[in-house]
Amino acid sequence: MNREKGFSLGEIAKARPNLMGLATLWIALFHSLRLNFYQPWLLAHPHVMDILNRLREEGNCGVDIFLFLSGFGLVYSWTRLKERDPRPLRTFYRRRFSRVLPTMLAVFVLYYGIAGTGGTADWLSKVFLYGQFSATLEGGNYWFFALLLALYLLFPLIWKVVDRFGIPGTLGLIALAVLGPLAVKRFISESYFVKTEILLTRIPVFILGVCFGKLARRDARIPRWIPALALVLALVTWYEIRLIPEELLYLRRYAYAFLTLFIVLAHAWLSSLAPKKGPLYRAVTRIGAYSLELYLIYERLYLANPLGIHSPDAIGIIYALTWFTAALLLSALLRSALRQLGDREPSPVS
Repeated sequence: MNREKGFSLGEIAKARPNLMGLATLWIALFHSLRLNFYQPWLLAHPHVMDILNRLREEGNCGVDIFLFLSGFGLVYSWTRLKERDPRPLRTFYRRRFSRVLPTMLAVFVLYYGIAGTGGTADWLSKVFLYGQFSATLEGGNYWFFALLLALYLLFPLIWKVVDRFGIPGTLGLIALAVLGPLAVKRFISESYFVKTEILLTRIPVFILGVCFGKLARRDARIPRWIPALALVLALVTWYEIRLIPEELLYLRRYAYAFLTLFIVLAHAWLSSLAPKKGPLYRAVTRIGAYSLELYLIYERLYLANPLGIHSPDAIGIIYALTWFTAALLLSALLRSALRQLGDREPSPVS
């Protein structure tokens, strides 16, 4: 195929910051547990309410978008390091963990120091995330970061397989990642599997992101009708994903990987059609720049205050917007403070 023709997968890299913002907003909507859309001005439009509630119900797909884009972005970071740094592995780990860990610890120590926990063991579990992998200790809603840190550790190995064996290697890794939870389910209790499947079933989408990062880095091109079709497939998949039975919930999580890929391709294609970005696009991109901090802070603020619970009027919406704005301001302050302490690296999830 002529390299001047077709859709360049490098467009994903250009759209990535805005996609991070959209994923952040989607996650915030999903975590707004007290918010309802049964407002008087929407009661006459049941289809609109259905769409809004469906958006919130499927908002955990924002996590899959995070993981896809994290794997995608790590390819760029890793390949640049290998070209310029005599010790790329050491620098890679230092940059990744120095960006994530100080932010996590700052939020956890401050929040759980104020809110309190169920004792010293529970506090340590929450702050250091090991409760995410425990059958007895609860680690809050931050399983994403436990998984992200594990994937950072594994990334060089994942990249080696994807880079050397291409699409077959990628599919082989994904097959192992899919069979892993099924094997786990056979040998551990169902209750523990429910706790761990939310992590394990997200690994394939990260591997998929690494594969597309490799293709984009090499400016691979695909026919333009594919991302256009992805827009249609994203809408269909998003609406029909709930048809998967509840008892096969872990399969629904794998379906989010397809939904994520369709969303990423469609968004990159639509963004390429409009070279000039408007103020809304730039605002969402700015939110994406604080995705790590917002993910950590927003839900804690929103759920910590008893006001606005299941309000049948506009109070609930105002309540959610107020705490999201507060979380955004605190995210900017936290980022600034950590940079003053020496954290100069760009966010690995933004």
